[in-house]
Amino acid sequence: MRVANIGDAFNTNNIVVPHSVDIQGLADGLYRLVNGDSSSATAEITEMSISGNMPYSEMAATKIQWATVDDHEGLSAFDEMNLGSDATQLQ
Repeated sequence: MRVANIGDAFNTNNIVVPHSVDIQGLADGLYRLVNGDSSSATAEITEMSISGNMPYSEMAATKIQWATVDDHEGLSAFDEMNLGSDATQLQ
């Protein structure tokens, strides 16, 4: 099951109210609903990467840490691309 946040500022006229979901309780409740109240099994919850192909902890541990060097400290790559080396044009 994928749970997504669809209550962002764009969809709610900039009125964002945080909500929480008891994922374990939801999964266990769905399991009992389908299999009957006498079932003693519980669902296993594993946080996955956005693509769903590996656990989030594994993805975070193996994520490539790109080493970058900026030619002009404080000047973003986007600004540098648009302005060249003339940082005086930034506003």
